[in-house]
Amino acid sequence: MIRQQRPRVVILPYWHGRHPDHYNCSTLGYEACFLAGLSKLGLESGEKLEEKRDAEALKRAHRPFKIVYATLYYDIVPPSW
Repeated sequence: MIRQQRPRVVILPYWHGRHPDHYNCSTLGYEACFLAGLSKLGLESGEKLEEKRDAEALKRAHRPFKIVYATLYYDIVPPSW
């Protein structure tokens, strides 16, 4: 999906969430962004791709420019560089 949609920014839950699903979603999202950027990773869709454009999108690597983590339950102070 990341290769098809080609997002510039991905928003994921903060990895220290109150619920285990938030932690797992954060980890899976990060790994998916990394794997989508590997050019030699061969992906095949389980569904029949009707448009050639969609098939080509799966072949082209894409890694989002930025991953943003959102939180509601922790007081996070960003570093001042």
